[in-house]
Amino acid sequence: LRSEEGGEQFQRILDVGCGTGVIGIALAYHIPELQVTAIDIEPVAVEVSNRNAQYILPATKKSSSYEALLSSAADFVVPPSTPLFDCIVSNPPYIPKEDMRSLEKTVVEFEAWQALCGGDDDDDGLEVIKQILQKLTTWLKLGGSCWMEVDPSQPKKLSEQLSSISSCIELKSVYQDMSGRDRFVRFVR
Repeated sequence: LRSEEGGEQFQRILDVGCGTGVIGIALAYHIPELQVTAIDIEPVAVEVSNRNAQYILPATKKSSSYEALLSSAADFVVPPSTPLFDCIVSNPPYIPKEDMRSLEKTVVEFEAWQALCGGDDDDDGLEVIKQILQKLTTWLKLGGSCWMEVDPSQPKKLSEQLSSISSCIELKSVYQDMSGRDRFVRFVR
């Protein structure tokens, strides 16, 4: 993130689907004076995320750099008097519904269905990702980036469908995981 974006210059980051807060808290820990707002639809995740931030972040950063809120991507709104975010990070639910049946027990026993499955209404697992992309123009400042983890089958689909999702967003980069599969995408507004 730093090498691609000049991360030291970030002031505000939104973490969508924060879970326990690992991504947003790590960024708040490593980037000085960063304000992280994190959202999740699971009340327990929001509670654990806020508790983890209090435990992990230095005393000087606890209250000012990380806050998790209970909200879905579809419902989250940046208040009118608040600046837009410099960057958005997300590990959203992206697993295609059909693939949910073949997940290993060690995954499904410790994760909620809604934290894994990319939507009940479409088979490609892009339901939540599309919600996020549709909201980027109301969350993200011009020139800002959105980084997401996705299923290896999705970067190509996102590239093909992006103009119908949002005409103001560009798929800038696709990155591979350690197994050589397309796993991370970077969108720019």
